[in-house]
Amino acid sequence: FNQTLHVEKNENSFYVDSDNLSDLYVNSLLGKNIFENGVFQLKIDGKSLDSFDGIFYATNTTIKGMTFYNNLIALINTIPSLLTFKTPGFNEKGYSINSMLLDFKRTNDIIHIDEIKIDGKSTDVIGHGTYNIATNEVDLTLQLAILKSLSSIVKNIPIVNYIVLGDNGKIYTQINVTGTVENLNIKTNIISDTVSSPMNIIKRTIQTPFKIFK
Repeated sequence: FNQTLHVEKNENSFYVDSDNLSDLYVNSLLGKNIFENGVFQLKIDGKSLDSFDGIFYATNTTIKGMTFYNNLIALINTIPSLLTFKTPGFNEKGYSINSMLLDFKRTNDIIHIDEIKIDGKSTDVIGHGTYNIATNEVDLTLQLAILKSLSSIVKNIPIVNYIVLGDNGKIYTQINVTGTVENLNIKTNIISDTVSSPMNIIKRTIQTPFKIFK
């Protein structure tokens, strides 16, 4: 396919418009092999290299080689209650995704990630955060939704849907990422917030009869 990349920069503006970029091209821009296969778009509009809004979009790719991802998988391997999150398309081999949207802006040394939205083959991710270019510090809040194939089946079964999946119809946990790129600290609240925990399932089992009559 034809790759296009248009860049304009002058004293008062900075503009980038691209389409159909390959994984090889994007990895070259990033200086690291993060993506395997896929098609990518990057759009930037702002005043300068230090002040702009941007959108990065990817489809049908696999994420590999990111320190954060590797650390997250390592964490999952050490905590039994997190092993449910390891699924085909979300394991040591990489994170296979259907589409990814990254809505961000830069203000001096800070990259504000207003929205991360990933539609994965088996695991979805949404979130937001910041990245400090000068210090390499990261502060991200992510929500992982897992077992999409099971969720899509169960959510169509009345009552069972609410008992197993909860109000939002997904099994999820929250991940907080802080520290520097070289030394990331990843914490999860799975014990307290996952809707599939026994306590939450018991709670919703009790509440279900009352919801039916609402």
